[in-house]
Amino acid sequence: MKTATSEQPTLELDQRVLEASDYLRTCLRIPELDFPIKARYAIASEQEVLHPIIHNNDVIAIVGAFYGDEGKGKLIDAVAHHPLIQLIMRANGGENAGHTVFLNGVEYIFHLTPSAILVPDKTCLIGQNCEIDPLTFMPDEIQPLQKEGISLDKLFIGNAHIVTPYHKLMDLIGNPKNTSTLRGMGPSHASKAARKGLRLNDLYLSEKEQACYLLEDMRSYEGLLHTLSISESELIDRCRELNTSFKRIPDHVIQFLREKDKVSFLIDLYQKTVTTNSDFPKQVNSTQLLNETLEQGKKVLLEGSQARMLSNAEGTCWRKSTSADTTAAGLIAAAGYNPTKYGTAVINVAKFPSSKVGAGPNPTAYVPQNFFSSRNVETLDDIVDVCDDFDAIQKKFFESIRDNGTMFESTYTDKDGRTYAISAAMAIASSRHHKERGATTKKPRITGLFDCVVHHSVNQAQGPLLAINALDRGDDYDNVGITIAYIVYSPEGELTADGRTYKTGDIIKAGQPLPNETVLSKCYKIMRVLPGWKKTPLKNLKPTDPLPPEAEHYIGAIKLYTGADPISMGTGTGNKDIHYLKRTN
Repeated sequence: MKTATSEQPTLELDQRVLEASDYLRTCLRIPELDFPIKARYAIASEQEVLHPIIHNNDVIAIVGAFYGDEGKGKLIDAVAHHPLIQLIMRANGGENAGHTVFLNGVEYIFHLTPSAILVPDKTCLIGQNCEIDPLTFMPDEIQPLQKEGISLDKLFIGNAHIVTPYHKLMDLIGNPKNTSTLRGMGPSHASKAARKGLRLNDLYLSEKEQACYLLEDMRSYEGLLHTLSISESELIDRCRELNTSFKRIPDHVIQFLREKDKVSFLIDLYQKTVTTNSDFPKQVNSTQLLNETLEQGKKVLLEGSQARMLSNAEGTCWRKSTSADTTAAGLIAAAGYNPTKYGTAVINVAKFPSSKVGAGPNPTAYVPQNFFSSRNVETLDDIVDVCDDFDAIQKKFFESIRDNGTMFESTYTDKDGRTYAISAAMAIASSRHHKERGATTKKPRITGLFDCVVHHSVNQAQGPLLAINALDRGDDYDNVGITIAYIVYSPEGELTADGRTYKTGDIIKAGQPLPNETVLSKCYKIMRVLPGWKKTPLKNLKPTDPLPPEAEHYIGAIKLYTGADPISMGTGTGNKDIHYLKRTN
């Protein structure tokens, strides 16, 4: 752990960002910055807003709108408590997703178990297109629930794909430091696509049959070690190093490296953990259970993992995506029902401020996505006591936005005398102030403004319903902002994406196609500054209170630029901290 008095990471902005800021001052003000915000909203009841959505559809899919970590758990809990919802399903993805739910003051972090397991008398299902490591699933998710007395009688699991220790090691070998959850998702999905590896049903085969599958699948792991001239003793050292701050590599993965007969080691562990373990969830044909539920006229909640912009099927950020199709369409396809037969409502979830953990282009962020990882900042503890005067920093940040909506990189001097570009100070202060760290990786998330350019494309594909979480964080801001367009800065020359040529100075507005990640990496945000609601905070808002006009204005701006229909806002960490919204004009 780094401390303010020992080794401090270098936290200056890259020179390229500073050069872009200098160029952006010459850009003309776009007309969209002056569009009138007409939509008006008021607080409504759950019965007025959420219940009609549930009544009018057979399936409710709750998905992340941006890059995950949006706090989907609160809305999932609200929908799951409705008496007509009988089955809650995780249909794809794996333990790289972290869903946090607060219940009666207790924090629960779920990676694969549907977070609605906390709702009594509901059936929860892990589908056949999920990826599971039983050796972490049992101690990390099932046993803590058992200790809390949570009933698991109605938790079922389909023929999911098995994530093995060698998948996690391949993830470790194949990814630079701090760019992966190290949960083995990429390699395990590669095994899935190659039709190799094990599925849950295979653990009930003979040891000889399991060994054949494992030996064939492990060739990729062995070949990677050989090609890169990496020894398993070196991997053990790397695992120990990664586990210095907190345990990122499970014990069974390190033990796998020590074993000579790795196949027998795995078969024995899977037998103890799954096939002879009465605590392992009951197995079912997940597609059959889902469709039988719908045929009986009961309603289903699909719990999405990650978010649309992290989907492997989303071309915009494909190289830095997760390995599953985490769009709404991918979730529905993975679940395995007929959406033309059963009506489906998709609710997109975003939050204030937006955040992303991991690599990839993200123009709306305060700093580039590799800002922390390239500076060896692995957890928030690595920047303890740095840029902690959030109030002063947020004020200066919004004062540094030019009339044309671009950023002037003024400087901020911290209490120790160190000087930071204001965007860097805002990134550090925001992550620390809002405790933005990955539920799985503990990495500090890169935060930023609500991105109307991205969300317009999300809305086109799976809109219009939108829930905005953590809006009470705006209580701490004198001003708030949204990204309404991007501007390209590419001094190296022109770029081509989808048949279009992009050059320095080109504007990409909300409603226009998102370019590929190469172009996005050369894009900078154009921001509209709006008044904050510091004087009328949302934190203590009662259902009978009027919506503060500044918050109403912010929500209306999102409606203006994206076409979305905001239906709720979150104002706290608790499951009851949801205020539903209705449009009044």
